Amino acid sequence: DGSLFVQGNFTFIDGAAANQVAKLNSAGHIDGSFVAPVIASTSVNVIRADASGLYLGGAFPDVAGNTGYANLARLSLSTGAVDASFAPAPNASLRDIALDSTGVYLAGSFSEVAGASRNWVAKVAKADGSLVTGFTAAVPFDSMAVAMTTDGAGSLWVAGSDSSMGMLMGKLSTTDGAADSAFSWSGNGTVVALSLDGAGNLYAVGTFYEFGSFERTKVGSMNAATGAVTAFNPKLIAAGAVYAVAAGPAGPYLGGTFTSAGGRGVFGLAAIDLSTGEIDQTLPG
Repeated sequence: DGSLFVQGNFTFIDGAAANQVAKLNSAGHIDGSFVAPVIASTSVNVIRADASGLYLGGAFPDVAGNTGYANLARLSLSTGAVDASFAPAPNASLRDIALDSTGVYLAGSFSEVAGASRNWVAKVAKADGSLVTGFTAAVPFDSMAVAMTTDGAGSLWVAGSDSSMGMLMGKLSTTDGAADSAFSWSGNGTVVALSLDGAGNLYAVGTFYEFGSFERTKVGSMNAATGAVTAFNPKLIAAGAVYAVAAGPAGPYLGGTFTSAGGRGVFGLAAIDLSTGEIDQTLPG
């Protein structure tokens, strides 16, 4: 229906009260029928939506006073009411969520989900939030998971921190979490978001300046099958952070706190032309 869910550190949007999460209609105005519950902190890190609901992940001790929804909750797409049937309650913060038809994938600093031991990456059932016990993520890193994405066709990419290597990424089976040995990638800094396009490219954004063994500044691309770094090297964001990426048919869209890219004022949103690596001038700044 053209609706858009937005998340951020706000208490008002479009002139109306809204607590960190809001729903906008196709005209860009707030949908007053959707009222998000009171969240106990300002640390909602990620939202994801599909037909089953709107998923919120972050570092919050409760939702609407209920600690069963700590760090993760699912809301009704129409009203914003908490779905009481879904309460995996990871024991520490979430950094990212990915969805496909078989379940909900979680990335973060947790060591327990739905009462069972799981370090940094887990899969839970959409029906009731129970742990999918047949999925055990064979991640290459030894600390928290920070970003993930899935192709909806059996593969899950997960980036995480490693005490000796900096930042590592693995490609896993969504069925059992087994690692794909054909994929390998490492870098410095932190990857904060991932996005796949339809041409086999996996985009990453973050604080890094080294991407694989190549110099890349905050934005990079790799072959989704192997992890090999592509020639895409925009070098456009000199100052400010890049927090979000969404792959498009002509190149990625970037979101963050930057105020310029490629010498042009773009104020937190930029589109990059995949063929040239330059700012797409047709996107309003």
